[in-house]
Amino acid sequence: MDTKLKNNKGSKIILFFIIIVSIALMLLVFKTDNSGGQFDKPFYENDSFQQYISEKTETMYDEIDNTYKCDEHNERMSRLKGEKNIKFMTVNNRTNKIYTNTEYGSISDFKDKEKGYVEIEGENYNFGVKINNEKFIKGSADRSSITEATNISMYAIIPEKLEGTDELKSLYVAYDSANNARKYVVGIGIIGFIAFIVATFISKKRGYKFINKENERYNQYSKIPVELKLIIIIFLMIIDSSANIYNYYSRDTFSGIRIEPTSLAISVLLKVIYITIIYLLIQNIKDRNILKNSIIGKVFVASRKIRLIRSMLLRILVIIVINITIDITVGVVTHNDGIMANCMVILGFTSLIGFIAYILLKLSCLNEIMEGVNKRKAGDLNYKIEVKGNDEFTVLAENINDMGSGLENSIEERLKSERMKSELITNVSHDLKTPLTSILNYVDLLKKEDVMPEHLNDYIEILDQKSKRLKVLIEDLFEAAKATSGTVELNIEKIQLNQLLTQSIAEMEGKVTEANLDMKVNFPENKIYINADGKKLFRVFENLISNIVKYSLKGTRVYIDLYTNEEYAYVTFKNISAYELSFEVGEITERFKRGDDSRSEEGSGLGLSIAKGLVEIQGGEFVIQTDGDLFKAIVKLGLSKD
Repeated sequence: MDTKLKNNKGSKIILFFIIIVSIALMLLVFKTDNSGGQFDKPFYENDSFQQYISEKTETMYDEIDNTYKCDEHNERMSRLKGEKNIKFMTVNNRTNKIYTNTEYGSISDFKDKEKGYVEIEGENYNFGVKINNEKFIKGSADRSSITEATNISMYAIIPEKLEGTDELKSLYVAYDSANNARKYVVGIGIIGFIAFIVATFISKKRGYKFINKENERYNQYSKIPVELKLIIIIFLMIIDSSANIYNYYSRDTFSGIRIEPTSLAISVLLKVIYITIIYLLIQNIKDRNILKNSIIGKVFVASRKIRLIRSMLLRILVIIVINITIDITVGVVTHNDGIMANCMVILGFTSLIGFIAYILLKLSCLNEIMEGVNKRKAGDLNYKIEVKGNDEFTVLAENINDMGSGLENSIEERLKSERMKSELITNVSHDLKTPLTSILNYVDLLKKEDVMPEHLNDYIEILDQKSKRLKVLIEDLFEAAKATSGTVELNIEKIQLNQLLTQSIAEMEGKVTEANLDMKVNFPENKIYINADGKKLFRVFENLISNIVKYSLKGTRVYIDLYTNEEYAYVTFKNISAYELSFEVGEITERFKRGDDSRSEEGSGLGLSIAKGLVEIQGGEFVIQTDGDLFKAIVKLGLSKD
């Protein structure tokens, strides 16, 4: 069974190939020989023979005409004397001068004694040609002026069978070789036609289907855009049309046309390729998936969904219909193809300008919408995009305006919520401070009593520690609320950043040493000045160093660097964390978020939040970065311009 299927598959491929090749062979018949059709008529009726007769007749007239000699006359006379298949006589009736290559003394004698298959007879540079006693053509030699004294008669004959070697025989050999070449190509076309009939009959009888819709290669081919296939087909056809299978040759005194095998093979190959593509394209049409794999089809489908594209396509169609209607009307009314063509050009150019103007207008609307989006992105939520027209851009502008209003309301609600939170925290912190202060005062009084039992002294010590920690927590919470709400009072002054940072490090040096950390400081030698609140910035550095002391891995190095560029000063704090940094970078600066999820270390979880708020209200930036266990905090502050 498998062998049979394999044989069937092989037979189908062979038959398909034979059908395609046979069509290519049949199309060879339509290949021209680039002769302008001069070999499509009998030899004595084609253009080359007529040109030959015209030239020889002019030469005969010129030789006997005493009043006219052209510059090329001697060369033409030389060629005329070499002609063996034409007998002629020219007589100047005014001077009785005779020019002939015969032994006769007059044209009447010549006509009585000699008969030719072709007869040429004329007077005064005009002539007529008879072929086998049938009048065929009339003509005139190339003569710019004829005087009244001109009185010349001419008669010439050409046999049906040409012999010897001369210019006329060369023309006939070229004609004959072209005919033979054409017959050869026609024979190839007939063979192709027979092969096509036989292969088609066999495939029909066996019920072969050459295309399997489930075939993976066919499905991959079907995905290629139809426009690309058409471009390939046209490109191959252009190359094929330039591949001339007829080759002019010259041998001794003869020249002719013969078939060029290489060009013939290339032409057949190109035809096989584009015929195969056309066949598969037709199969795509039958499968009704032509639009799905067409760029234009996709645009058409999209236009059904997008009103803007649909309206643009409709306008283009209307413009084309109007142009065609006007062109046809002009052609019918004027009956003048030139006016019709000019009208077509003018209308086409005008329509193109109008369509370009329409596109530019729509692009202008799109540009206004983009500018509006950029302004809203920059923070101008009150900006409204001007609404124009009634198309998709109009809907887009209205939606963006509505979206901006909704976003503005959302931001206002969020800010209101944040203010309420900050106010709540501030009020709660303030309300807690009063009773806490009383507790701390009473704890201090109890510590001064000497009559207390020993175990009560331990309780009082614990109460004192926890009360002080609660005080720090409340103060941090209060500070965080003020920093977030922007209600912190600032005392901005010009300060030396090197000195402030050095003081902060010195204040925390003891805790750094207790934590068994090795601090490495890298400051520039020049003094760096910024405009900031020194106390608030000191609190920022204190919080960052305190954070390092709490969460750094014991026995590791801590790096604090200070550097600048043209506009800003940067302070970076780097340490190796003792805990896994499993949090998102943006979360660590939120309130109550701690790097130690187990909360085994003391802390409020507000240090980084306070630091970030204090930096930002002074116009700076606070950035946290992590890389594995490396924790990095960056404080960016503007340099003083004074």
